[in-house]
Amino acid sequence: VNIRGGYAYVDAVVTKDPVNVGKAPTTVPLNRFSLWGDYTVQGGAFAGVQFGGGVRYVGSTFGNEANTFKVPASTVVDALVAYTRDNYRLSLNVTNLADARYVAACYARGDCYYGQGRTILGTATYRF
Repeated sequence: VNIRGGYAYVDAVVTKDPVNVGKAPTTVPLNRFSLWGDYTVQGGAFAGVQFGGGVRYVGSTFGNEANTFKVPASTVVDALVAYTRDNYRLSLNVTNLADARYVAACYARGDCYYGQGRTILGTATYRF
């Protein structure tokens, strides 16, 4: 069993721009959190099978330098299933499992971008 987590608290403020002093910079969330866990079966008929899942959270950010509108917080869930035997590994990774639609960032010009939708990645690996 593996469990990994991370948390960042960033209370950033603009200090050098005469117009926006004391305001939060764009795209910098106050809170960011991630947690991942996985388990690999060690024995029996399913030895080498691995299951995993995790969650990523990004807090709200301001969408412009004047801090007049906010980009909402977002949460996505990821998953993994894999099989390892000898030098071979097959894996299937899915990011943004629920295909959540969210705004990832807005910039000073007012242009906003959606976050990446569901992505499925299969890999086959041989180690020698």
